[in-house]
Amino acid sequence: MAQSRKPFLPEDLRRNGRPGEVLARMAMAEAQSQQQRVPIENFTHGDEPVRLLQRAASAPAALATDSWAGYMAREGLVDVITSGPAAISEILKLSVPIPFDGNAKVRVPGIGATADDVAGFLGEGDAFPVGSLNVTDGCTLTPTKLGRIIAFSNEVFRYSNAVDVFRRRLSRAWPLALDKEIFSSTAASSARPAGLQAGLSPIPAASAGADAWKTDLRALMDALVAAGGGNQAAFVCAPGQALTLKASAGAKFDYPIFASRALAARTVVALDVGSFVFAIDPVPQFLLTDAAVMHTDTAAGQLVTGGVVSSPLRSLWQTDGFALKAIIRCSFGMVAPHVAVVTNTNW
Repeated sequence: MAQSRKPFLPEDLRRNGRPGEVLARMAMAEAQSQQQRVPIENFTHGDEPVRLLQRAASAPAALATDSWAGYMAREGLVDVITSGPAAISEILKLSVPIPFDGNAKVRVPGIGATADDVAGFLGEGDAFPVGSLNVTDGCTLTPTKLGRIIAFSNEVFRYSNAVDVFRRRLSRAWPLALDKEIFSSTAASSARPAGLQAGLSPIPAASAGADAWKTDLRALMDALVAAGGGNQAAFVCAPGQALTLKASAGAKFDYPIFASRALAARTVVALDVGSFVFAIDPVPQFLLTDAAVMHTDTAAGQLVTGGVVSSPLRSLWQTDGFALKAIIRCSFGMVAPHVAVVTNTNW
């Protein structure tokens, strides 16, 4: 009598390693397949989570449904981002990322309400009050491309735990890149959403003194409350201010404090996490080459511009290496102006 096979369920994803590790295994299987020019199935035999992720990547239209593959891809990508050393890694643990699910735009309305808008005690025979929710335009998120090229030597690829190396590189590169973009003051463009500090006027810092940090945090919270927020306030600080704030505030201070290297020294940003939205395409794209010439710079440019050759350049073929290009499509914004900043703090 033939035994029935248990179907693979979403909860099985975590039993087969962290979702981010499954995503890294899929990327390495893609890399090995392209490098050796053989079908990817040669490297995914018996690895059911990777096989399902590969199905999501090869048939992205299926992600519009609530498929296991789409669920797993989203879990894997979010796990990579939330395991990184960045403020956004912690903020996403307090929120739920929105999937694009194949849509060119996702509109997230803002909903403002006070206690008087919702309910109140009534006496017998009293008429029920009629309230209304203040629905605002919120923000519209469109997929924008966040990319990174990660170079490996063939020795690392062949003779080390390449999956773990790749997962660690991704879990640092993507969160740190997101921190840099999210907490910037860069205006929106066709290539990217606006940074959270874009258009903000900094709150004047308190004068130096033992209570300067309290005065600055109170001013930040007052600004959030005045804008209708503050219910889920979090403070994102330059590393020095994060350390000082945690040491000064003590264990009973129950607002989240996150450090971000993307912020300039002596800068503190307060935001209402409940008003922050982050949308993501759950299936990343991985492309491999071992024959390219690259401008190896974190601010890379064209190889040649106006006759000027960029430097430094690296030939992967000549140095026996390969590079994996990783792309995610995401966007972020605030549904309400619940963000404030203090710069040049005196603590």
